[in-house]
Amino acid sequence: MNRHPRWWPLLSTNFLGVLNDNYLKTLACFIAVGWVGMEYEETLVSLAAGSLVLPYVFLSPLAGRWAVTFKKIHVVRIAKAAEIPIMIVASAGFLFHNVWLVMFSILFMGIQSSLFSPSKYGLIRDIGGKEHIAYGTGNMEMVSFLGMILGTMMASFFCPDSTGLGTGHPFFGHCHRRICKFLVPKGCRNSSGRKQGNGASVSLSCQKHLQSKNLQGTE
Repeated sequence: MNRHPRWWPLLSTNFLGVLNDNYLKTLACFIAVGWVGMEYEETLVSLAAGSLVLPYVFLSPLAGRWAVTFKKIHVVRIAKAAEIPIMIVASAGFLFHNVWLVMFSILFMGIQSSLFSPSKYGLIRDIGGKEHIAYGTGNMEMVSFLGMILGTMMASFFCPDSTGLGTGHPFFGHCHRRICKFLVPKGCRNSSGRKQGNGASVSLSCQKHLQSKNLQGTE
């Protein structure tokens, strides 16, 4: 067994798969609501979440048998290759504003993820051996939750609908204001002594302060 296992192929595959699933589901909830109307919002969100989760309930035993019967690496490769046509169907659904195409693509993404999930976790032992099972499982959980968070944030940020922008932009705007307040000394945030009420004023002070620091460094 290799003393220094190469974890990054497995971890990156898991991270990108979880990110893709949550990005597609959240984006569908944000955009497709505008297609069907707000009165069907709860139904659409429940349908999208159920389409992604229910395959795990019904197909996990079959996926576990596949992980034992076939080579786990082959199951993972076939499942990830199937992700390409599924996302093409999802793209067509967004292009033609067809909510059923989008929902079916989410369902197939759930099926694809559930079928290769036991195989990807089974690869932890194949890569690191028994002594690295706990280490590999912990890292898989870490990248899974990171993919969930980033996938949801990306969907809310890049969504052209106002609902998505309302979720994504204030988060990054808040981070931007906090960073500027940390970088800019209190005395130069407002030369008139009045409290700044928006992020634009703080950003201008931040830029002026950083420019003055750069000029001092070049002298």
